[in-house]
Amino acid sequence: MLTATENLPGGLHGFLNKLKQSYTLEIISTRCRPTFAHEFALARLKARGVKLAVASNSVRDSVTMMMNRANLSVHLDLMLSNEDVSKAKPDPEIYRTAMERLGVLPEETLILEDNEHGIRAARQSGAHLLVVQTPADVTLANVDQRIAEIEAAAP
Repeated sequence: MLTATENLPGGLHGFLNKLKQSYTLEIISTRCRPTFAHEFALARLKARGVKLAVASNSVRDSVTMMMNRANLSVHLDLMLSNEDVSKAKPDPEIYRTAMERLGVLPEETLILEDNEHGIRAARQSGAHLLVVQTPADVTLANVDQRIAEIEAAAP
């Protein structure tokens, strides 16, 4: 994009991607920590038999490191990164791939998203959506409330 809009030389793409990944890993290692609310939510959902996945536009190393540092990977059935699909969000491919691998239908799926590309991808996947503003909005109460809304609206 910067090549098209700002005349950035194409030869710098690799360097900038490596630099961005380095910064991302540094931020993850210094800021990403387990939180009770997130671990509680995933543990309770898992105990109910809910299949859980992360489908991120980030590269695999970032996704894995973040989930491990937050102590959430133990609760997940699947982790997908942008390296697992040919089209990144806002294309719904990553969500469709996750649902296929988990063996669930879109109408059985609730996606939590916090950004425009992810929200568009979630909607286009046919799944239900819970828009969150910050990680603090990811609570069992908010997930349960959205599930209740979906069930109430079902025919």
